[in-house]
Amino acid sequence: MINGLSGLPVTLKGGALSLSPSRFIDSTPYTVHGTVKYAACDSDEFNAKPGIMWEAKSRGACLLTRVDATVQTSTGNVKAKSYTSSGTSYSWFAVISRGGNVFEVTRVVN
Repeated sequence: MINGLSGLPVTLKGGALSLSPSRFIDSTPYTVHGTVKYAACDSDEFNAKPGIMWEAKSRGACLLTRVDATVQTSTGNVKAKSYTSSGTSYSWFAVISRGGNVFEVTRVVN
């Protein structure tokens, strides 16, 4: 593993660039269903349980452009504010509560 231009870990597999797999943590007390979208690559869908991390199988050199999430609350499904980017190599994301039934997908910073 080496650090890429942004200082984030990348791996060379067979001479090809491979970014860290996308990861999503559910920090709510509810189940979350969502989609990770990449520029010019197939999307990943996930189902996350509270406190459990979901990780994509691989990502290759695909830049992430959007993470959508729907929180399945006890009063019904609530769409979280999406994370959007023109294309990022960041890989860790979480859904957080902003109070009441307001949720947001955000990047996790170490």
